[in-house]
Amino acid sequence: MKDYSKDIIDILSQVPQGLPIRAVVKHIYNAHNTFFETVDIDDVKKKVTNYLTSHAKSRKSPIEKGDRWGVYRVDMAKLQELANLAEVQEEAQKDKNWQEQSLGLIFPEEE
Repeated sequence: MKDYSKDIIDILSQVPQGLPIRAVVKHIYNAHNTFFETVDIDDVKKKVTNYLTSHAKSRKSPIEKGDRWGVYRVDMAKLQELANLAEVQEEAQKDKNWQEQSLGLIFPEEE
């Protein structure tokens, strides 16, 4: 099962006024349908529709409904906020990993 969430956010972040679901589906279908890998358009449509409708209901999600029916867009302020949060969490994880590794070092005792 493919996850198209990053692709959806990338496409919608390029168009501030938003895009209809069918346009997002078409972009993702064309991006993932290659000579070596084929995807089913109905599967892409179902996944994109489910992702957009479910995430547009959440207050934490950067996806929001547009001005017209079936149009979705990205709230750039929330997207930047989420990116900053992810960056902070990544830095905290690096610090935690560094501390765990440094505690594991054992120095031989001098005689």
